[in-house]
Amino acid sequence: MELSSRADEVRITVATNLDHMLKAQRWTRRSAAAQLGLTHTYVNSRAAGTTDLSASDLVMFADLLEVPVARFFDAVPDDDGGNVTRIGGAGAGAGGRRSLYLLEQGPETSNVTV
Repeated sequence: MELSSRADEVRITVATNLDHMLKAQRWTRRSAAAQLGLTHTYVNSRAAGTTDLSASDLVMFADLLEVPVARFFDAVPDDDGGNVTRIGGAGAGAGGRRSLYLLEQGPETSNVTV
């Protein structure tokens, strides 16, 4: 696996885990931003995976969510229990294509392109 593909994979994993943890604790991206004194755009771009999270970002979100920083690097489950389904794409490094994930929330489903 080439370096850019691995970097994309880690970025997507971290962002997806951040997004899941925010939702699991009933934080909207907007409310998390307000609590942290950040803009909605700042939090949204990181939780969507369009902007890399820095080490400071990871610590800040870990403190907000009261989880260890390592939790952001956990493999994203792709079984029914994980509520994440990857539907194609090969990451941003492959001709600009991005992967599409379905985040299933009970009867609702959200599409997230990262």
